[in-house]
Amino acid sequence: MIRRPTLIVPAVVAILAAAIAAAPFGPRNPKLPDELISVAAIDRVSLRINAMPEEIPLHDAQDGALREMVTEQLAAAGIEVAKKTITPHLVINCALVSNAEITDAKTVIVMIDVHQEASLSRLKRTLIVPTLTVMSEEVTAPDDLLRTVMQETRNATRVLIETIGEASKAMR
Repeated sequence: MIRRPTLIVPAVVAILAAAIAAAPFGPRNPKLPDELISVAAIDRVSLRINAMPEEIPLHDAQDGALREMVTEQLAAAGIEVAKKTITPHLVINCALVSNAEITDAKTVIVMIDVHQEASLSRLKRTLIVPTLTVMSEEVTAPDDLLRTVMQETRNATRVLIETIGEASKAMR
């Protein structure tokens, strides 16, 4: 059997080219969604805690404790909380979900919205809009709502800090 080198060489080159193109040479950096990119490198924020549902007895002292807890968590991560309103602006919201058939449990949902300035080229305006929301939820007894709000706020803040860290690392 006679082999023709004119056919073998192009076949080998084609196979090598396909193998090289299929195998990545280094780790790929997938494109992050805009929501995650928007929180990269956040190092200073302002903070607002919206009114809690009536069933959660959050008094001024507890509101202060909640604010202090979040401020300490952020500070430990290198994120300063400004005394005046700036952007990015963190807004903490809480919701309660209950089922009339289940009277001994309620779901506490804590959401932290990151509000930032965003340019809208179509309108040629800069708007302040929520760019990312993190949530934490827990089913709890009705007499344990305040403790659960504190716990879930701590959890949501931790997730936000981790998200900011991961987004910042990916953008380097």
